[in-house]
Amino acid sequence: MAKDVFISYSSIDSAAADTVCSILEQNGIACWMAPRDITPGFPFAEAIIDGIKTSKVFVLVYSSNSNNSAQVMREVDRAVHHGLPVINLRLEDVPLSKQLEYYVSSVHWMDATTPPLEKHLHQLCQVVQMFLKPAELKEAEIAEALREGIINKNESAGTGKGSRIAKRRTIMVSGILLTALIAIASLIVFNIGGIKQARAGSIESIVILPFGNCTGTDTLDPYISGMHSLLINELGKIEGLRIIGKVSSDSYKNTSKTIQQIAKELKVDAAIELEVLSFGDTICMQPRLMSGGTKEKQLWIGDYREAKGNLFNLYNQIIRQIAGEVKMSLTPAEEAMLAESRNIDREVMNAYLKGYSFLDDLSPESLLKARDYLYSAIEKDSEWAPLYSALGTVWYFMGVFGGESPEIANSKVYENIDKALGLDPDLAEAHRISAIMAWVAEWNWEKAEKEILEALTINPNHSLSRMYYSFFLFTLQRPDEAKMQADFAYKLDPLNPLIQSIYGLTKLMGGDCASSLSVLEDVVASDPDYYLAHSYIQTAAFQCGDLDKAFEADKHVLPQLYLFDEELMVEIERIYHEKGFNAAYNEITKQLEILAEKVYISPADMSFRYYMINKDTKAIDWFEKGAEIHEPGILMLSTIYGSTRLYDNPRFITVIKKMNLPLPKSE
Repeated sequence: MAKDVFISYSSIDSAAADTVCSILEQNGIACWMAPRDITPGFPFAEAIIDGIKTSKVFVLVYSSNSNNSAQVMREVDRAVHHGLPVINLRLEDVPLSKQLEYYVSSVHWMDATTPPLEKHLHQLCQVVQMFLKPAELKEAEIAEALREGIINKNESAGTGKGSRIAKRRTIMVSGILLTALIAIASLIVFNIGGIKQARAGSIESIVILPFGNCTGTDTLDPYISGMHSLLINELGKIEGLRIIGKVSSDSYKNTSKTIQQIAKELKVDAAIELEVLSFGDTICMQPRLMSGGTKEKQLWIGDYREAKGNLFNLYNQIIRQIAGEVKMSLTPAEEAMLAESRNIDREVMNAYLKGYSFLDDLSPESLLKARDYLYSAIEKDSEWAPLYSALGTVWYFMGVFGGESPEIANSKVYENIDKALGLDPDLAEAHRISAIMAWVAEWNWEKAEKEILEALTINPNHSLSRMYYSFFLFTLQRPDEAKMQADFAYKLDPLNPLIQSIYGLTKLMGGDCASSLSVLEDVVASDPDYYLAHSYIQTAAFQCGDLDKAFEADKHVLPQLYLFDEELMVEIERIYHEKGFNAAYNEITKQLEILAEKVYISPADMSFRYYMINKDTKAIDWFEKGAEIHEPGILMLSTIYGSTRLYDNPRFITVIKKMNLPLPKSE
């Protein structure tokens, strides 16, 4: 949500900053300030950037502490970059550090060095209010403010960033900025536009493009694809960068598009191109960091040679170099992570990379291949934790997409995740699956949120983790937080059909079936056989009242998910056209009941299908069956599917209370 003022301060001055915020808000000026306005689990750096972008004025609480704060320096840099007016509220009479002077040449400031602070803050409110209404400003008001000493003036030294930016017609304020009065630019400095040249310090988002296989051996492609996935995962652990997901990156494989075109489509600042030159006992690779600005520009190039078993150590070197090139300060935890040394047997690494590559495709066939490769790796190295976390992920998806029952799949998930966390408690993937199991299998909401937040702390750029967190929040009737997580997840992997499909589903969870259909129909336009999107279209179309579209979507789902043969589908379609929606779905549920005697059928799916044809008793029967086995879809019936007729049903309420969930609201 947009705010009037972003407050930047050193944590040592938090008491003063709180006072500034309180006085401004008492005067009707909405403030953004960390950590108060950061949603739990949302990346700190991303929240800061969003807070600056959506504010209208930047207030710097200036002291000797903020003067030397790296975080304050980054915030001021972003404020200047985005053209915000900067008010320098001086709590101490200390000269600007060279770093801060680089951004805030001494032009104007507000002096608040003499107590009480509150006296100066009421003047600050007047200045901010003036700026929030620039169209109403008059030159006399500025003259009066200068005369009364509310703001002060000092001549710029004419050196550093201020003078260079002026050459690009960039005008910035330190003290008070008044956009309506460009004519008095000698008194103020304000960003009025111009082309922003790419520079390393401005890079906040990166796409790692598919690796080039320059080894001359095409059979190495799956291994190199796995290496690509791992680098995205490892670089994603750096909190200050937004890293585009693997599937969106892969969509540019063999593309003729320029770096600038790709960067514009993905809304990123830079791209990493990487060529694998050899892949034997030794891996040789050459990464390049390319600007996503208006001109293609190579910002950095590296050459690396490392034993295959030292791949993670090699990635640590690359990530550390990239962080330095984009002027990203690493946290102590990130420094410790990059200092770790991990040496893995060559054959184990081969099997891991091959198995990992199959996780890009969640079809039952690919999941089985991933499982087999991971088990073969465990036979050679039973003490490497990532093998077990990846295997736990495979088993979870086999229970969701692979036709395996929850009872069988869940036991395997727990077995592997417990092993992974026992070997390494800092695996984001293991915490993510642990969170999902606490959510869907244990109904332990406190544990689920704790675990997913732990996963996002370790890897804030994992789009699927954020989508799962969004689901979780919707289930707990926290829609505003849920939408925020879903929006961020979508930004991380916008061309991934799985992420797109789930994003469409979150739109439906939020009560917008039209937007949901729009997103989902874009998915099937690109991939007509993507059954998950068709499945969600069926639900969204029904909620929108478009029964024809719901049935058309189901014609894709039933043959793929439940193997309805062509003859049966022809008969169901005949019934639909001759007798209507209810008659056709009576036949569908009849056939699924027969099939359920032989194979596993989703209780949530059956419950909703009966709900669609107004057979609420049968819908509740299947709802209760799903609750008995903790089927994931049951959790979302009351949120996604909008089964509002059931909300007042005593049997439905009993199950919701048993699950310790908040009761959904009836329309």
